[in-house]
Amino acid sequence: LTDIATVADAVRSHRAGIVLGARRFSGDVPLRSRFGNDMTRAVFRLATGRRLQDTQTGLRGYPAWMLGWLQTVDGDRFEYELEVLLAAGRHGIELHEVPIATIYLDENASSHFHPIRDSIRVYVPFLKFSMSSLAAFGIDAALFFALMALTGNLALAVVLARVLSASANFAMNHRLVFAGRRHRPAGAAARYGTLVVTLMAVNYL
Repeated sequence: LTDIATVADAVRSHRAGIVLGARRFSGDVPLRSRFGNDMTRAVFRLATGRRLQDTQTGLRGYPAWMLGWLQTVDGDRFEYELEVLLAAGRHGIELHEVPIATIYLDENASSHFHPIRDSIRVYVPFLKFSMSSLAAFGIDAALFFALMALTGNLALAVVLARVLSASANFAMNHRLVFAGRRHRPAGAAARYGTLVVTLMAVNYL
């Protein structure tokens, strides 16, 4: 009850975002629970650039205005929890964490989490979130090898492959991954172009 009250108080202070009750995983924590959270936390940070203490917490607080939006997020069971966090990033919704107690009874024997089946379901959102990068990598590699075979010109192959794959990556990210962000496309494209040129030079070297 104390943790519920803590999260509820935080929702009153952060009405524009989601409040997560973050466990610290200290003390007697089952190995699979500690490992699972550490792994998911690391993958979440790699995929989104956001650092969270507890990505799998079930104690969350949402302001009333957000209930309609939550119904538009796809997913079921454990993967829905991650889908919400990923969707929050795409829509510019803030995530706030407040510490709560970490309690496991009888080695978490009452948990309905199936290690193999549910782990696959949990990581599917990350795969979908990363598809634009994976697709751009495939385009870049295929174009590079094709252009090298046709022209034998390393600089031309690197430049054309990177320009085309980067354009596809930017378009997919802008339309699908960050569709909810209110960034101006021109400014984002300029910053993205600077990054592409830098990486292209390193890639050529």
